[in-house]
Amino acid sequence: MMTLQRILALVFLLGVAACGGQADKPAPSTERVIVTPVAALTAAVPGESYPLLWQFDLADGWHLYWKGRNDSGFPPSLKLTLPDGWRAGDLQWPAPERYLSAGDILDHVYHDQLTLLQDITAPATAVPGTEVTIPVRLDWLICKDECVPGHTEVALKLRVAAQADFTPEAPRLAKALASVPVQVPQGSYELTWGEASVTVKVPSAVKLAFFPDTDCGLLVDLIADGAADAETLTLRFRAGPDGIGPVKGVLHQELPDGRTRNWLINQAFGG
Repeated sequence: MMTLQRILALVFLLGVAACGGQADKPAPSTERVIVTPVAALTAAVPGESYPLLWQFDLADGWHLYWKGRNDSGFPPSLKLTLPDGWRAGDLQWPAPERYLSAGDILDHVYHDQLTLLQDITAPATAVPGTEVTIPVRLDWLICKDECVPGHTEVALKLRVAAQADFTPEAPRLAKALASVPVQVPQGSYELTWGEASVTVKVPSAVKLAFFPDTDCGLLVDLIADGAADAETLTLRFRAGPDGIGPVKGVLHQELPDGRTRNWLINQAFGG
């Protein structure tokens, strides 16, 4: 099966710049959001995954919401009506940014552009030479000085073939994959558990920020604790029946050379 990770490796290995095919046309849009499905492969292969990008281009100053914890708003959602035997994977999200607005409202958002990755898998019984149409409904809430709900509907047409080539959009897939948080490399950070707090240390980091998932433990003050200009970050938790935690979310880091990286953290009490 051609996984997203394998495609990423192939894109860099082959140096794909253009492999035939045309860029997808933008879907219907509002004045504030343009949604474009972007294909990295020319066709869906029976039994294999077909990576798809959902690109949201935002009007200047407006923002969309992350899927994790926010004080207001809700994230974009997609509903696919799939033919029998077809499967759609979970959306993969890039790391957001902290956004503090009046009234101490802290959200985790995206400005300018949001690109979501999704893996669609064709059944092994799919017939090469045929085409399927997948109706998709997309909903979102976009905010600036006001918040405006929006939606659009797309008829996604996928051709089935015995093999597929890269489209000219393949490097965009590699870039999007690089922005998705990854599992923490073993031994690369330290978690120190206290009675009511957890300290996270990433040696050599110059800035840290923590973006909690919706099922992260209850934090005392994410505005004060959620970001630090240092290699350590201390998160205070409200104790529950089983103690404090879990620590679940994305740890964003800035390094001395200007690079950034994002790790997925999921630690129950006591690690």
